[in-house]
Amino acid sequence: MPHSLQVPVVQLQQLGLLMLKFNDSFHDRTSQEQISYLKNLASSQNQALDLMQNERNKLAERVIVLEAQLVNVDEKVSIQKKTLVDAITTNNENEQKLAIRIQELETISKQQKSVIKQLRG
Repeated sequence: MPHSLQVPVVQLQQLGLLMLKFNDSFHDRTSQEQISYLKNLASSQNQALDLMQNERNKLAERVIVLEAQLVNVDEKVSIQKKTLVDAITTNNENEQKLAIRIQELETISKQQKSVIKQLRG
């Protein structure tokens, strides 16, 4: 049986390391077969890690694009909000001017009716 490291499981877990447990069939293999198995296992894990890292990189790139889009949308929304506020303000000012002009015209109309009434009088 090959020499194995005797590191307490608690220490391995505290370090965030995965504790592999092999069954008897692994230990019954020759050292060369065990090494070959472990190399294949490590290779498979490295491939999986590469795939995960590539996916993570793609997600990070996507996040950057989405953040830029959000900033762009926020700027456009701010512009639209300002445009709407300006339009509403202008409309309100025009309505106030119109209301004042209507009052003026009503006053003039009353005055003219009064003058006409006096002239007919």
